[in-house]
Amino acid sequence: MAAEIYLECDGKEYSVSLNDSQEAKEFLKQLPQELKFEDYGAFERIAYLTKKLAPVGPANGFTPLTGDLTYYAPWGNLAVFIKDFRPSTGLYSLGTLSPEALKSIKESGSRKIRFYSKD
Repeated sequence: MAAEIYLECDGKEYSVSLNDSQEAKEFLKQLPQELKFEDYGAFERIAYLTKKLAPVGPANGFTPLTGDLTYYAPWGNLAVFIKDFRPSTGLYSLGTLSPEALKSIKESGSRKIRFYSKD
């Protein structure tokens, strides 16, 4: 079952839709978390979780699109794609950010972003 979570930046709340993957469910269990994102190349912003996820099976990878929330297993980080990217291995799809949530991540600089669930 997919879930809606939220991110907070500068006192504003934005929605994030998680998919029903095992990795997304594990991320949900780790909430709330405060993370600092940093630019990684021109296509994504990354943040390191306080505890790595334990993916189920190998990542077949996929082609991330703008707004995708992913987990990069080799490094143990979240990656938010700010532009469409090429097919990538090692990535697990967790969900999708709303356009407003994506904008807040893009403009967050080194400020902390809080991810949380209302459930």
